[in-house]
Amino acid sequence: MEPKPRTLKDEVGRVYGKADMMTTAHSILFSFYDRVSLVYDFVNVAFSTWLCAMVFVDPVMAKKISPIDDDRLWLGCLAIVSFVMSIMDLRLNFKSKRDLHMRAVEFFSKMKIRARTILSDGISLDESELKMFLEEYKISAPEQVIIPDSKFNSLKKRHLMKVLVSKHLDEHPGASIILFKLRVWLRDSTCQEIEDPSDSSSGGL
Repeated sequence: MEPKPRTLKDEVGRVYGKADMMTTAHSILFSFYDRVSLVYDFVNVAFSTWLCAMVFVDPVMAKKISPIDDDRLWLGCLAIVSFVMSIMDLRLNFKSKRDLHMRAVEFFSKMKIRARTILSDGISLDESELKMFLEEYKISAPEQVIIPDSKFNSLKKRHLMKVLVSKHLDEHPGASIILFKLRVWLRDSTCQEIEDPSDSSSGGL
């Protein structure tokens, strides 16, 4: 039996699934780089402030508040670390990566909403409008920041787990998320079956 040919609506559904996963992945990376850049800036500013403050501190007091006996050595180490962090910031550029992932989140979330609207009942679009939407995604998606291969599978895993947890909570709002994740881990690690969380007839944890 030959497989049923894919329709334009099927392609929109495929776009919805990919956009949904990419929204989650880029959201995770945005949050990661946002936290890293915040901590990085805080540490660098703290070191720089300490160095500036030591200019106005009495040498005797400087030795008392220094964590090591040689306060000059301590200040020299702080100066070197602060300088290295400033140079590394130019190379690592956490803020730029954060902003790129934020723009990707905005794009994929917008495409996900549009695809969901097209797939919803009562929405009827002609073939040209569907092709226009698919072409827009095909052209614009590759322009977004690329997720490294080394991170893709772990991000995909987190997205799929999020979907499973969300479906399970729809039916069992009082369920323990940690216990449910443990059950999924046991199922996938030992090849044991677990009831479908989207099955309305399934029981709670």
